[in-house]
Amino acid sequence: MLSPKSKKNSAFTDIINSGEKTMEFEEEILQAVDILYGTEPGPIIPEKISDKVCEKLKIDPDDMLPEIINDALSEASNYVKVYEEDETKDYFFSRRGLFQKAQFCVRLTDFEITNGILVLGHRFLPFFKPLEKLKLTAKGTKKSFKRKLAEYPIENIRIYYSLFGPKGMLDVISSEDDDNAMSFMDAMLSEDSTGAPSSMKITVYDMKDFFRKEQLKAKDLLLLTVKDYEKKVCEVEALRAEELQPRAWERAEWIKLLSDALKKSIDSVNASGYMETMDLFLARALFFGGAKMLENPPAPIVSILDGDSEFELKMSEGGYSLIWKKNEPMELEDDIYDMMEDEDFEDEDFDEMPPDEWRESKLDTYCGEMGFSWTRDEIEAYMRDELFAAGGKASGLDKVISRCFDERIDKYYPQLKKPFHIELEKLWKKVSGSYNIFEDNPQCKVRQKALEVLDQHCLWIRNLDKIGIGKSEKLQDALEELMTVVGPVYDLATQLNKPMEFKSGQVETFSKMMEMVKVAHKLKTGELEKELR
Repeated sequence: MLSPKSKKNSAFTDIINSGEKTMEFEEEILQAVDILYGTEPGPIIPEKISDKVCEKLKIDPDDMLPEIINDALSEASNYVKVYEEDETKDYFFSRRGLFQKAQFCVRLTDFEITNGILVLGHRFLPFFKPLEKLKLTAKGTKKSFKRKLAEYPIENIRIYYSLFGPKGMLDVISSEDDDNAMSFMDAMLSEDSTGAPSSMKITVYDMKDFFRKEQLKAKDLLLLTVKDYEKKVCEVEALRAEELQPRAWERAEWIKLLSDALKKSIDSVNASGYMETMDLFLARALFFGGAKMLENPPAPIVSILDGDSEFELKMSEGGYSLIWKKNEPMELEDDIYDMMEDEDFEDEDFDEMPPDEWRESKLDTYCGEMGFSWTRDEIEAYMRDELFAAGGKASGLDKVISRCFDERIDKYYPQLKKPFHIELEKLWKKVSGSYNIFEDNPQCKVRQKALEVLDQHCLWIRNLDKIGIGKSEKLQDALEELMTVVGPVYDLATQLNKPMEFKSGQVETFSKMMEMVKVAHKLKTGELEKELR
């Protein structure tokens, strides 16, 4: 336990000097904040709550405590950070405090009515994430709707994941089922090798009896009430489209509130300078919107994009999307490493992941500072590819470095060269030390083809820099367009860092697909380069 108030000592100094103690201390701080403020809907300011936290933990006050509280809340999934232009004024709010008893709408589609299902996708954001195991019950009953994994054509379900962006969608559906990533790659080329439309397995709720009883049709709504945020319980009731017609004025007022709230969320994410998930972005918007937005809403959040809206979905270079103002550039660094809050993931993968990898990798940080788009996982994919090419032997880092990085390190960032290479060597030692060429087969062949696509993409970008187009304002739009082609390839390459099972013929199919993507990329970049010139 921490030192009691009666003992004046150097507890904080000891904590700061020990990474393990810092993590334990942050956990205790988080528990104290949860008890004191976890159910409060208002702002949580570390400097203003530190004395109360000290009292709760029975420790002496210290000037360092607000910073430690800030770090603890920044890593906690139940709290969202609000960024200000002056970072000393940043603060947090509690998801549980904001969303407990909140209400939101989902508009039903023909596909859902026909199949008697409810697809979550992005539609429960930011209240719940798509892989959380929710308990949905009809209003006035305790019986919950059955949750099941079902397979549907991608063309029918893509719309339910559109707010995530292509990379964000791939993150979600890949966590649903191991085969989904490959199906998504099939869909990139419209059809798989047999000529049949690609399909994916997703979690849906069986609502056919409810739809029949309520006589619901497409464009009717479901009104959901968060009955218990911690236990993930939602109550469902029907809200027919014709019932909303007399509420047109109320809808217009609600949309105006949402519009103003989204603009404030845009200001906040601009203040941070980093791309973030749609989940965090919308949570912050609803916090700005206040209680009126969360009580009997007359429309879904996605309605803000209907008709002649002042907003649109804008995609980052990394393939993630945010709702953004039209004609306003989105100049954010890609820095998304959001885990999908899946219970299986937390129990298994986090236990295997060293503490220093829970946060952003130093390699990611250095790459971002030097203008490289690589992540630690993507660099690892290149390392595995080189190990495979060398027959499993650790031949050195030179080839990996020459493939991934150019002369800008020596030219513009000499001060980062040494620490950057130290981090590269650490990763290389870890990857080469555990690499098994037999376990890496047959996915190594697919990875090899995927990295050829990425090599081609990076070479194109470097060439644009050399001829002076790399700084063009039009380049951002061009890269966003290209991410629909190469974004899923980035994700596939990193997924292959872990063993994957391939069905008969899939290795050949995916190898051919990568060749087709290379051709499509070459044609597309040729067109874009002409426009950019």
